Amino acid sequence: MTPLQDVPLASLERGRDPAGSWRTALLFSALNCLAFCDRMMLAFLAPAIKTALGVSDTMLGALVGTAFALPNVLGLVLFASIGAAADRLWAVRLSLVAGTTASVLCGLAPSVGALLAARMALGFSQAPLTPAAATHLAGLFPADRLGRATSVFTSGATLGRSIAFLGGGIVLAWIGLPLLGTQDGWRAVFVLTLLPSAILLALLLRMRERPTAPTTQGREPLLWAWMWSQRRALGTHTLSAAMAALVLQSVAAWTTTVLVNAHHLPLAQAGSLYGTIFLVCAPLGHLGGGALLDMLHRRGSVRPHRILIAACMSAGCLAVMLFGLAARLDHAILGLGCATFLLSVGVPAWLTGIQTLAPPRLRTRVTSLFMACVVLIALGFGPPVVGVLSDHGLGSARIGEALTWVVGAATLISLLALAAQPNKRVAP
Repeated sequence: MTPLQDVPLASLERGRDPAGSWRTALLFSALNCLAFCDRMMLAFLAPAIKTALGVSDTMLGALVGTAFALPNVLGLVLFASIGAAADRLWAVRLSLVAGTTASVLCGLAPSVGALLAARMALGFSQAPLTPAAATHLAGLFPADRLGRATSVFTSGATLGRSIAFLGGGIVLAWIGLPLLGTQDGWRAVFVLTLLPSAILLALLLRMRERPTAPTTQGREPLLWAWMWSQRRALGTHTLSAAMAALVLQSVAAWTTTVLVNAHHLPLAQAGSLYGTIFLVCAPLGHLGGGALLDMLHRRGSVRPHRILIAACMSAGCLAVMLFGLAARLDHAILGLGCATFLLSVGVPAWLTGIQTLAPPRLRTRVTSLFMACVVLIALGFGPPVVGVLSDHGLGSARIGEALTWVVGAATLISLLALAAQPNKRVAP
C-alpha cells in the first residue's frame, strides 16, 4: 500500500461536503476491491489454467508473482516521478480502464505467452491506483478523519481477495461452466469483470478533481543521505516485512491448488472455501493487530511492531505447516483459518513500523521505496519459489509441503532481521 503524501491539511478547506467525501472514499474502496479481485483471480483459477494451457507449477508461480510484481514496481516508480504533476482522478480512470482490459485479455489468452503479457499489463496498469487515491483522500479529509477514510479505502483490498476466491467459485459453478464448458469456464470469470468496471468508471467520470495544498518535499540528496545513515534500521525492518508479505502472498497464491491436489476438492468449492475463510479471518486479524499495537505502545514498548511481527510470524508459520501438511481436510481448514488470522494481525505492524522510522518530511518517499521493495520480494520470489520446489523436487501432489518449506525459510529470515534491529527509535 502506497502511503499518503505529506499534505499540510490545516491549510485545506474542511467539511465542505462531508457526505460527498465519504462517497468518494467508498468509491475508491470499491476500486481497490476490484483491483485486488483482478490481481488474485489468477491464483484461484491456477488449477484450471494449468490444465487448459499446459502450464507448469513454476510458470504458474511466475504468472501469479513475478509477472505482476516487476511491472507493478516499475509503474510505481514511474508514477512517483510524475505524480505531482498528474491529474489524480484521470490517473485512477486510466488505471481502471487499462486494468480491466488486461484482466479481460487474461481470460481471452490463447497461449501461455499471451497470458504472461496480459498479466504484466495488469501489474503495470494497477500501479497508479493507490498513490493517486490516497493523495486525493488526503485533500478531502481533515486530520481527525483521514485515518478512518484511509481505512475504508484499504479495506477494499481484503474484500477483493475474498471475492476473487468466493465470488470466483460461485461464477465458475453457476455461470462459467454452463456458458463455456468445463475446459474454458475459467475464462468467463476474467471477462465478467467488465460489468463492475463499467459501473465504477461511470461513477468516476462524474467526479471532479479538488485542489489541494502543495506538498513539502525534501531534497533528494537529503533523502538518500538519511537512508544511508539509517541503513541498518531500514534494511532489517524492510527485510522482515518483505518476508511477512512473502508468506501472505505464497499462501494466497497456492491455497486453492493445495486444496485441489491434496484434498481433491473441486476448484469451485476450493475457491469458495478459501474466500469464506479469508472474508472472516482477515478483517478480524487487521483490526486485532491495530488494537494490539496501540496496547503495546501505551505500555511503553520501544518497538511494538517488532514484537507483533515476531509473534505473528512464529505462530503463523506453525499454522501454515498444519495447513500444508494436514492429511485431513478439517485439520487443513483449521490451519488455514489460523494462518490467515495470525498473518493478518501482523500487517498493521509492518506498515506502521516504517512510519515510526522515517521523519515526517521524508516519510512519503521512504515508505514508497519500502513498499516497492516489499512488493518486489513478496510477489517476485514467494509464489515462484513454491512452484519451482513443486516442479523440480517434491512434485505437484506435495505442493503443500513445498509451501511449508518456503514459509519456514521466510519466517526464519524475518526473525533474524527483527533480532538485528536497533532497539532505539531512529531520530528524525
